[in-house]
Amino acid sequence: MPVRRVLAREDGVALAAVILVSMLLLGLTVVASVTGTRTVRTSTRDRNGESALAVAEAGVSHAMTRLQAGMTIAAGACTDIPQTATPQGTYTARVCRVPGGFTIESRGTTGGDQLGRSRTVRVTLGAPNTFTHALFSNTSIELKNNNKVYEGDVWANDSVFVDANTTIQKSVTSARSWVDLASGAKVVEKVWSGGTSGSWAIRVGQGAEIGGGAVASTSSPCPQSANPAFNVVLEGTNSKIAQGVTTLGSVTGNTNGVSPQPPATGTCTASAVPQQIPQFTFNPANYESHMEFTVSGFNAHLNTGNNRTNLSGVFLINDPNPSQTNRVDLSGVVLVGDTTIVSNAPVFTNGVSDTNDKQKVFVVASTHSPLDPSSCSVNHDSSDCAVHIKNNFDPSCRTAVLIYANRGPVAVKNSNNAGNSDDEWNLCGAVYADAILIKNNQKIKYDPRVSSVVGFGTVAYQARQWEERAQ
Repeated sequence: MPVRRVLAREDGVALAAVILVSMLLLGLTVVASVTGTRTVRTSTRDRNGESALAVAEAGVSHAMTRLQAGMTIAAGACTDIPQTATPQGTYTARVCRVPGGFTIESRGTTGGDQLGRSRTVRVTLGAPNTFTHALFSNTSIELKNNNKVYEGDVWANDSVFVDANTTIQKSVTSARSWVDLASGAKVVEKVWSGGTSGSWAIRVGQGAEIGGGAVASTSSPCPQSANPAFNVVLEGTNSKIAQGVTTLGSVTGNTNGVSPQPPATGTCTASAVPQQIPQFTFNPANYESHMEFTVSGFNAHLNTGNNRTNLSGVFLINDPNPSQTNRVDLSGVVLVGDTTIVSNAPVFTNGVSDTNDKQKVFVVASTHSPLDPSSCSVNHDSSDCAVHIKNNFDPSCRTAVLIYANRGPVAVKNSNNAGNSDDEWNLCGAVYADAILIKNNQKIKYDPRVSSVVGFGTVAYQARQWEERAQ
């Protein structure tokens, strides 16, 4: 074959190869360009999506700020926050009042055209969890004669005295003083003291028992050497502590009642930190509506028509001369719906009940400061208590009850209830006070419905649930 023809054929093959390679390179370039463009677009959309979420949350913050500032919304109604611009985008929000709080739905948008993103969040607001104990005292607690406290702990910054045949189903804590269990008293869980009577820190009387451990601590810095003032004393042959003792002092008396052995005596442990009673602020914006009275005006309101036996609503009682002779009298009140009574005067009642099957919350908040709080007595109706409850205060557990007195003692006395069914509890809820005195067959069961009552704590509302809504 001629050389020229062979060379021409080889030139054609080379040219074809060059064209094929060029086409492959062009295709790869196009693919890379398209992929890069898509990556940039996806990255941009992702960034816009993150920004849109941040913008939506800014709308939630805006709505919460307006609520804290006193924005009023009627029950079942909603208020719109118009479109608002931020450096990252815009948001719109809607705030609706629902039972127990509010919902906020906020939509944030960032970017434009095909790369823009919108995201929507929904936040449910409720009052903060403030009331977590069945009984809480800023100072001392006395429980006398056949009481029962179930499903909630007992806390006092100072001493706790548990008298004959009283049962506490959960724990007992005295942050800076002693705990005394009289004959037949029972604490199912732990007893923790933080101070001393002078000769003992925890005393367990004849037939009394602690089902958990007993810890006698000190509010002074550890370490400290053994101190007899922090003794744990078991009196009589039937006193028991079921899950060990830890004390800076010793165990004396019926040492065989302690299990397991040996107890950790001469052991320094730090006491619980004293807690402050939650503070209350009355803000009309927290309620759909309310009525304002002096003491005489409110008592007259109760005696008008069937108000005393058909009570519900929010009542603010502010009197220039609060005293035991000028106090709110709730005797014979029958609750038919949610009821809140806020008073700067003492509150007295000789029997309260409820009716119908409606679940409701009853709040009695007295900010009264007695002239002589030490004179408050369960036995004397006119003694200087902030709240005095007498004789069959007996709403059913359909009604969750919060008794609150941040500046004075609460005294509770007398019940004929004998059982533990839902219809046989005197108070399902909690008592928070500067001091607490309870006597004679009171049956108190903690109800978590009172844990988040509006108006107490440092903020009115906080986020309880957060969710992103589908677009």
